[in-house]
Amino acid sequence: MQNLFDLKKLIAIIIFILLLINQSWSYPTDEYDLPIKSIGSIEFYVDVCQYEALKGGSRIEFVYSVDLSQLLSRADTLNLVAIFRINFQLFDSLNHTLLDTIETKHVQLSGDSETIFLDTKIIDTTADSLSLLLAMADSISGKKGIVKKSLVRRKFPGELSISDLHFVNHIQKAVKPSVFEKNGLLMIPNPSRNFSYSEQTPNAYIYFEINHLLFEPENPSSYSVNYKIENISEKEVASHQRPTIPKTSSNCSRVEIIPLADLKPGIYKLTLRITDLLSGKSTTNWRYFSVSSSDKAQDMLLSMTEHNIKKYFDQIKYIATAEEKELFKKLTLRGKQEFLINFWQSKDPNPETAENEFMQEHFKRMAYAEASFTGGIDSDMGRIYIQYGAPVEIKRQFSTTEFNKPVQIWYYAIQGITEFVFVDRSGDGWYVLVHATHPDEYQNFNWIKDIK
Repeated sequence: MQNLFDLKKLIAIIIFILLLINQSWSYPTDEYDLPIKSIGSIEFYVDVCQYEALKGGSRIEFVYSVDLSQLLSRADTLNLVAIFRINFQLFDSLNHTLLDTIETKHVQLSGDSETIFLDTKIIDTTADSLSLLLAMADSISGKKGIVKKSLVRRKFPGELSISDLHFVNHIQKAVKPSVFEKNGLLMIPNPSRNFSYSEQTPNAYIYFEINHLLFEPENPSSYSVNYKIENISEKEVASHQRPTIPKTSSNCSRVEIIPLADLKPGIYKLTLRITDLLSGKSTTNWRYFSVSSSDKAQDMLLSMTEHNIKKYFDQIKYIATAEEKELFKKLTLRGKQEFLINFWQSKDPNPETAENEFMQEHFKRMAYAEASFTGGIDSDMGRIYIQYGAPVEIKRQFSTTEFNKPVQIWYYAIQGITEFVFVDRSGDGWYVLVHATHPDEYQNFNWIKDIK
């Protein structure tokens, strides 16, 4: 059927990818963990990092990047100028303005230059709730992109803690003042947190600050730093330990190096753990990042039109967790593709074989539901059939003295006998679920009385 993805094509793609990718993903539960992606005709990313500040406040850094090639209509011209306007606004919960800037940027580009524009805004605040509005507009074409986001200020506890993890593409000694300078080092940020391995970029870098170590100048002591990287199955794929690092103060900053060579394309969870060896206290923080293939032409194997994205979401919506579905919606097009490949791979009960039996059975159920039930996969009958398979018995009753509407009762051998009761309320063949004995489904033990 046309509105379902070609099963043979998907199987072929996954078999091919399995030869290249042996990784899975984990999924975020913190809605602020992922970078923020704009909507509109200009695509850009914003990453938010929070650090402890003085007097109980927080220092919040908003780092954003945009690929200026989106603004250039004459890519064959050797000397190009991108002209665009940036409006950055930040408000507290009482709608008081904390930041409000409008800047016009003129960026000269040559044919072989990097087209990524980066900037940052920094504010110290004690406001608990914030609203961000960041808009970009191309002065020539009129294209626009916008980010609107509500944020919650992170409250640091006044004891051992770690700042947010700041993902960095490149680090070198600062030779002149820059908004990206930290402690004498120039740190070129990566707001999308997407990295691609190459000989020129073999590593990702993580900057973070440690607060409130127990520091006694007369009693030299150390702390340890450990990190691990996990995939979708929460399987650890990399780790590193620094068992003893001498303290120089109670607050300090560090940079950790993350080698990219052994990380296949996918999304990963980085968990960082700090242990104060004098007090024995530990604290952790984590964030997600992604790795893409360096070959962009090969990286996009699935068609990612708006129609196809909806189709892919329909294929997973009854078997994915709420966190997985929320993640899928927030990912870039490339991230969505990698999610789908890894999602189906993780469901394969026999990875050593060429077939993915789970995926084959799931698509058979979807095809049957689409062809057999009014409303197809979007109906209650379609959902139950896709999730639980074919019932072992179906009891059908049409309008009688007992029921004045058509009723179907499906029986499953789940924890004994499980019933799903459907009623055609409107007489159009679209049955809705009115009661189930399954603990995870809607229950209404008075359903007979309700439909009479």
